[in-house]
Amino acid sequence: MEKKIVNSLENLTIDQTERLLDENMEMKIGGKDRNRIKNSVFEKIGSNKKKRIYIPKKLAACVVAFAIIFTSLSIVGFHNVAAAISKLFTFIPGIGITEKSDATIYTIDPIVRQTKSQSAKANVVRAVYTNDYLTVTVEVDGKAVHYDDFSFYINQELTNYREEPLSVLSVASDSTMLNFSHKTEAPKSDDIYEIAVTGFSERLSFKMTSCRDYDDIVRIGPTDVQNGISITATANRIDNQLLVWCYPFKTANTTKDTIVGYGIPANAAFNKEKYIETESGRILDKRAGWHIQERFIFDMPDSDQTATLHIPYLSMLRNEKNKLSVNLPKDYATMESNVSIKCSLGTIKVTEVKRTPNEYEQDKDTVWLKFEFDSNDSNAALNSFEFETAGKYLSNAKHFNGENGCLEYLEVCVGKNENKISLNITNLYYYLLGEYVIPLDIQ
Repeated sequence: MEKKIVNSLENLTIDQTERLLDENMEMKIGGKDRNRIKNSVFEKIGSNKKKRIYIPKKLAACVVAFAIIFTSLSIVGFHNVAAAISKLFTFIPGIGITEKSDATIYTIDPIVRQTKSQSAKANVVRAVYTNDYLTVTVEVDGKAVHYDDFSFYINQELTNYREEPLSVLSVASDSTMLNFSHKTEAPKSDDIYEIAVTGFSERLSFKMTSCRDYDDIVRIGPTDVQNGISITATANRIDNQLLVWCYPFKTANTTKDTIVGYGIPANAAFNKEKYIETESGRILDKRAGWHIQERFIFDMPDSDQTATLHIPYLSMLRNEKNKLSVNLPKDYATMESNVSIKCSLGTIKVTEVKRTPNEYEQDKDTVWLKFEFDSNDSNAALNSFEFETAGKYLSNAKHFNGENGCLEYLEVCVGKNENKISLNITNLYYYLLGEYVIPLDIQ
């Protein structure tokens, strides 16, 4: 389980990783894993390594929730699928699309889904019951709240949800997200679930109802298919915002890779973003509060407008191992390199190696590796990779090309006497090109 938790940290999306740097989440992590996670964080945000990351004490539960709740969103019905979309499917709002199984899955039937208090608002993002557990996500926008501020009731009886192993609170300066799973009996039609939040006079409340089954994915909502992956979108107006959920499903036996972003690049410099096209023009996704990968929020005050969702590409992760070894200059110099390795997506080339004194540690040097990527498939653009260095090279940062979103330089801290660097590649990142254009059915 510990290994699974650490791996889950490394597989967070870019937005989740960026928030992890600044938010109040804690975990006790050993030295080797700590350094590996730091490397992964810098890799995803393209940091120049002038920042330092401190991962404080208590984050284990939070990481479990990201692993089981957040990352599961993009793969429900994604790895365990058939070769066509004309089968019987179960649609789980806020979670995903899966093939019909014998087990009954329940989803939220809201009574009071959102409540307000001055400038803050609280809402139930999603709720699902399966395999004896009720899993709920609640968010508060506009203020920070804590565990003691939440109370969970089933049929007016107070329940200690925090005794369960999967109870997680993520707190920012002006937003909070609570995820918890509570073991309980299967929902009955008259069961009422309530969540009280300190500072809000009205409780959030909902019932649970059986998820609907469909004989065709397109009956769930507007759908587009690119590269053997369908994206089905649902859209709801809440106040002056449009909430769009995207549900992926593999419609052809083309890939087992994981979606890690929808029109979100491997770094902030590559500016090709998802958006909605309205009669007034383009509106970009609003980056505020705690981010859920498959949920997009757009400011859309005009309720009469139609909207079409555009996702220019998918950011993908492929689990693949390889090894890259590069000789280093003995002195502070720059030398050309012809080192390259082949992988399933193409070729990773090191074209230049530069050695300089380390800016922060006198007993270390900094090595700069310049990269180029050749992709086998023009629709699957290899752009970066994750790696391990067996604890030898503890500090690194990635620098991306703003034009194509590819890794351009890898900056690595090495010992003064090191004459070679070896990178154990663990995952490949690539852009799966092909724009999704989905006219939204706004509810």
